[in-house]
Amino acid sequence: MQEHYISITGGNDKGTFATSLGYYNEDGQIIGTGYKRFNGSVNGSYKVFPFLNVKAGATYTWASKPSLWISEDQMFYRTRSQRPTWNPYDEEGNPASGGGTSDGNPAYFRDKLTQHNGERRQSYNIGFDLDILPKKLVLSGNASLLHYDYQREKFNKSYKLQSSSTATNTRQAEAWIKRYNQMQFNSTLTYTDRFAEKHNVDVMLGGEYYNYDEFQFEAKTQNSPIDDIPTLNVGAKQTYTSTTRTAYRILSSFGRINYNYDMKYLFSFVARYDGISRLKDNRWGFFPAVSLGWRVSEEAFFKEALPMVDNFKIRGSFGKGGDEGVTGYSDDDEKNGKYRAYQYLMGYRYPSGNYVLGTGGLTNGAKDRGMPNLALTWYESKTTNVGFEASVLSGLINVEFDYFVRKRSGLLTKRQLTLPTTFGQELPVENLNSDRNQGFEIVLGHRHKIGDFTYDVKGNFSTTRIYNEHVERAASANMYDDWRNNNNDRYKDIQWGKVCIGQFQSYEEILNSPIQDNNGNKSLMPGDLKFQDWNNDGIIDGKDDQPIGHGNTPRLYYGLNLYGEYKGFDLTLFFQGAAGHEVFTTGDFMAPFIQQGLGNGITLNLDRWHREDPSDMSSEWIPGYMPALRPTGFSAN
Repeated sequence: MQEHYISITGGNDKGTFATSLGYYNEDGQIIGTGYKRFNGSVNGSYKVFPFLNVKAGATYTWASKPSLWISEDQMFYRTRSQRPTWNPYDEEGNPASGGGTSDGNPAYFRDKLTQHNGERRQSYNIGFDLDILPKKLVLSGNASLLHYDYQREKFNKSYKLQSSSTATNTRQAEAWIKRYNQMQFNSTLTYTDRFAEKHNVDVMLGGEYYNYDEFQFEAKTQNSPIDDIPTLNVGAKQTYTSTTRTAYRILSSFGRINYNYDMKYLFSFVARYDGISRLKDNRWGFFPAVSLGWRVSEEAFFKEALPMVDNFKIRGSFGKGGDEGVTGYSDDDEKNGKYRAYQYLMGYRYPSGNYVLGTGGLTNGAKDRGMPNLALTWYESKTTNVGFEASVLSGLINVEFDYFVRKRSGLLTKRQLTLPTTFGQELPVENLNSDRNQGFEIVLGHRHKIGDFTYDVKGNFSTTRIYNEHVERAASANMYDDWRNNNNDRYKDIQWGKVCIGQFQSYEEILNSPIQDNNGNKSLMPGDLKFQDWNNDGIIDGKDDQPIGHGNTPRLYYGLNLYGEYKGFDLTLFFQGAAGHEVFTTGDFMAPFIQQGLGNGITLNLDRWHREDPSDMSSEWIPGYMPALRPTGFSAN
């Protein structure tokens, strides 16, 4: 790894400047991967008049992340699944290709399936601060532009698999370009003052304009004549061409009022009024928030009663926020309930499917985009937070506590209705779903100094759960369907499955147990997992699924910070953990055995049930931790 950085700063009472250059280069864990970046920046400010300060800056970043023909995690996955007896080199000492591009020899395919990419990011900004009333009334403005370019090129050279007698000469070439511009203009007017020595006021009004414009181009060709020309233009067959463009704008006005009386009674009110071009009839939303605080420790009665408490503050807030959804412009975005531009317009998806019309071969088809929805609106998030903070004996003991509830409504989805095929359209996306997220966080700290040694200990603990208040779904078919599949009024992250009650010890036990392989238990062997017949119907199937744990999102987070300093030397230790979740590791454990049990098995799985004599099917079973291996059988094992 290489990293180089240089910066230069300077200035005087009239102006300042700062410039920097950086270079970073790191090889990846897998040959052919890595990351390379070059970046630079320049910023400056100049006081044109005593009451006017002008500032400007620019940044530039170029980066490249070489990639493989498959993802890095798939490379490790396939390596674990490879047979240990396979020779990665042929008789002449050259890299052998293996069985396929996905699980073949990286040393062979690295130069055959090539990929190059690069991205460039440039930003520019200019602004000013105008003191209308010195140190009281300030007008500020800023304009910025972000330009982003990404380019990726792929080319598959001719290659030959060991399992094939002929070479694959498809020679597919691909190119993908993504480019977008972000423009942002904002201005604020801020007034700050103090009255009668105890009244402190801070008022701000502002406005903002945001514009996003994106363009994407992708093309693919095949049957290039030779390996030496990887560009699209030499491909004899054009297989794919696509261009997409998306754009939207947001116009906002906002304000803030902060007030405190003698730093004891605190009040804050903020509000935004936002409009977005993605919506139609309800494109404008008003989102206010208010917070209150009381520094009880500043009261005379508190100081008299508890003089050892340095700070005790009670605080609370309530606010409503809005979100216009995730940026995207694919069919999947619409299916997943994300906001897309122009969902209030009728239109078509093209191309959508292929059709044979006459003798002209395949023709691209078009499909109705679905019913438009002019009533789409921002989905809202209402958040309530209450808490306190306290400090005792000059920081010897510190504590902070917060409890929060966030309710979201108007989340996007489609109504679950059965429509006749003659209807001819899809239902539109609507603001239907809602959920609730609630939890608390507590932080405990201890700070002290003993002679020349200063130390600080701080621990934190937080927990949160998400509750579905409404999830759009079709009506339940029966009581079981309602219990099993209705996620309304139910916490998220519930892991469903069958309960394992042990391992079969003999064929006799297998034959006298409920059917769990849908084949009279004929595929089961001693050592296989035995599941609970939860509904007592003699068959182990989906009706025996029940809540068996949490999802893979932790419910609890905790951490510990340790800091110590002694005569100019300091040490910091940080510990972090999570709990309240389960991790399903099927891929990691199955990968070594996916080739009919011939893969590169890990030690854990070698402790398995097996015959005393593998060549004698009547020999005694030897127990182990894992079920026995077999080419085929019950998938749950």
